[in-house]
Amino acid sequence: MKKKAALFLAAMMAVGTAVPASAADSFKDINDVPWGGAQAYINSVFESGLMVGEIDENGNRVFHAKNNISYTETAQLVYSLSGTTVSTDVVQKWTSVMKSNKIPSWAYNCVAYCLENSIVTITDLNIFYNADGSARSATREDAAYIFGRFLVSQNISATTNTKNFADKNNISAVCQQYVDILSSYDIFVGDDDNKFNPNNTINRAEMAVIVSKTYNMLKDKSIVNDDGEKTTKADYTGYINYAGPDFNGIGPKAFMLYTYDGQSIVLDTVADSQYYLDGEPISTRGIYSLTSNGVLVSAEVYVNSRNQAMEIYCKRAAVEGQVTNIGTKKTKDKNGDEYSYRSVTIKFASGMTRSYRIDDDTDIYFDDDEIDIDELEEYLDEYPEIFGSADVQYNDEYDVYPNAYVKELKTNFILKEEGTISEIDGETVKIVADDGREYEYKLDSVVRYYLDGKKVRLPAFREGVYTNVSKVQLTFDNLGYVTRIEAEKYAE
Repeated sequence: MKKKAALFLAAMMAVGTAVPASAADSFKDINDVPWGGAQAYINSVFESGLMVGEIDENGNRVFHAKNNISYTETAQLVYSLSGTTVSTDVVQKWTSVMKSNKIPSWAYNCVAYCLENSIVTITDLNIFYNADGSARSATREDAAYIFGRFLVSQNISATTNTKNFADKNNISAVCQQYVDILSSYDIFVGDDDNKFNPNNTINRAEMAVIVSKTYNMLKDKSIVNDDGEKTTKADYTGYINYAGPDFNGIGPKAFMLYTYDGQSIVLDTVADSQYYLDGEPISTRGIYSLTSNGVLVSAEVYVNSRNQAMEIYCKRAAVEGQVTNIGTKKTKDKNGDEYSYRSVTIKFASGMTRSYRIDDDTDIYFDDDEIDIDELEEYLDEYPEIFGSADVQYNDEYDVYPNAYVKELKTNFILKEEGTISEIDGETVKIVADDGREYEYKLDSVVRYYLDGKKVRLPAFREGVYTNVSKVQLTFDNLGYVTRIEAEKYAE
């Protein structure tokens, strides 16, 4: 039976590498944003189903982050956040009012909900549409008015942490109390000059921030008492998807967490928030350097009464995949001087590749024998399919990116099997090899199935292959668990 190298990836690494892929694929225009970092909030509201964009003429999903949000869309968002379904009787009750104010029929449910719950008044509907019937863009203070009255309907009031904006006198009296509610939870914040800018319109990226923060706060409201104090510790657990800098004055430093129950949420941090990695304090830059280099970082997050992350306890998983290249990279230090360093490139099961810095004190092994980087390069030239498991760490003494480097790299050959599939279920697969013998393998918990090069689920895979006919190739780890099954669809 022919044996070659194969790719093994642990279950945790499979989850971690899948997250950025799904986030990046959410919108075709995901990088056309008004400020860097908005992508995290946009992906958060997309994955929660609150803002899903639209399909353009080319069949691509787009978000239009720079476009203004309308009053009707704002009403739709608070309706979605409510998690309720308005009754037909309520819609009929307000239909004549909505028609007279040019509300389109698609918005009847959300606007009727807002009218019924005193989130907007009949008079408020006058500003939803222009005289020519076009939708009017919502201002910041009116959006705060709608969201604030929505929170009041949810029995949520302002905490003692309201912000004193420099242009407070420019906020209309009817909107001020609702601006206070939103600002006390850091849902609405000011610009770099501490101005609220009440009459500015809101673009879709800014609304993604507001919706994301409101959504997270509503999930957490049961642990906040009437004084805005925490009664118990909020605990978010998952994988850190992004940890980055200040989002252009929209909010404080934030990070995106992919929770164990499959949601993406954005959590803010404050000046005294602290990350810990394996029990030791680490900077935001350190977490960013690790995660941006493909290192899976799990986290337990504890928040304050404003749902801001105060303590983030992280653990780092090994980077595992196929070693595809040993190379030399050039970069410049903070003084502009160019220098070189060695690197190793690893390809994950998802297809994503990352290069990691190799230092002089990096420990490298091949089949448990210690070797140097040049010997590993020779092995790679002779045997192109080599598996590597890298202990990637962060070194804050480096002057330039990447700050992530390999402390230890273990490599070895891995195996593939080819044959004819004879039986497969959710736990095992049996194949008949070229020598006529049948072999049984246990399936890994994150096994991937491919038909004609396309990733499919097990039911589709079983439907597309024929037992005792279809040729398959198995990739399995050194414990004998299958991590990947590839087959060509059987043609009758």
